[in-house]
Amino acid sequence: YMQYCANCHQKDGTGLGLLIPPLKNADYMLEDPARTARTIRHGLKGEIVVNGQQYNQPMPGNPALKPIEIAQLMTYIFSTWGEGEILYTVDEITQFLAP
Repeated sequence: YMQYCANCHQKDGTGLGLLIPPLKNADYMLEDPARTARTIRHGLKGEIVVNGQQYNQPMPGNPALKPIEIAQLMTYIFSTWGEGEILYTVDEITQFLAP
């Protein structure tokens, strides 16, 4: 997390004001884990709404990340700022990333 996400989403997951959305208790992230995996891998452009607030800052993707690395990131993010402890597997992430 510190290497790939914290610079923008901050160490505590609160985001960066009105520029970068929070990950902490983020409804956008929690409602669709598959979308979260795809966003980590491919990035995101365009407007999104997180916890009622609009954001329109591009997020660069991390196409070099392997499914196990995305599983580790998502396990950390969702367990730390989601709805409790959760473990994402390589198989789940591979399914999330399938075309």
